[in-house]
Amino acid sequence: MADGPRAGSRAQDGINWACIERFIGFGRRDAPVVFVGMEERLDPASNLVAELKLRSTYADVMDLLDAFGPGASESDLDFHAPTWRVMCDLMVRRAGEEPTLERRRAYQCTRLGRRVGDSLLCELLPFPNVNRETWAYAGISSYRDRSEYVGAVIDCRKRTLRKTMFDCDRELVVCYGKDAWGDYRDLFGNVSWRQRGSFEITNTGKARVVLTPHFGRWFSGERRLNELAEVALDPHAF
Repeated sequence: MADGPRAGSRAQDGINWACIERFIGFGRRDAPVVFVGMEERLDPASNLVAELKLRSTYADVMDLLDAFGPGASESDLDFHAPTWRVMCDLMVRRAGEEPTLERRRAYQCTRLGRRVGDSLLCELLPFPNVNRETWAYAGISSYRDRSEYVGAVIDCRKRTLRKTMFDCDRELVVCYGKDAWGDYRDLFGNVSWRQRGSFEITNTGKARVVLTPHFGRWFSGERRLNELAEVALDPHAF
């Protein structure tokens, strides 16, 4: 990468680290709604090298279904995913529909992170990871530990995401995971933020932006889904 961190591996043929590090996300490049998380979750039982080889074939923006490999069908997307549940709930409400379980799951299978949909799913950091305490890439990546990895990639990732956010019109950007709020704020430059309950919001002039807690346990109840929708979908919230 001409404008990126060093990337490399220890004799792992078939892994294109530069491709993995420049990956933007799943969905439609010019989608009106963008979700930004800290990093994709890595299944601890997965074959990491095989996963990285697959990711080495990704385009910088791609359809979520393509990540499931050749022959995948929409039924492969029909499973419980707490993070996706919050996204789908918000997107169903945005369409003016009641966010029933059936509608959320239908949206997840056919629209979320899809080229034909209205969302783009991005991550602040490019490597999928089990959690922040685990460094699964020792002996595979050239980064010795998580701290070195984050230090090497974070500035480039922010530049990439910042360009992605504003290379077309956006309606809404939702950044989730409170531990990363400081990094998320950096994506939007010198704007004023307002506290709204458990959220922070701003309007960049090009998009409404909402910072939220993580889309996991914190959103387990319907009440907090309602709160997010009130803040994110009200054009006069800021």
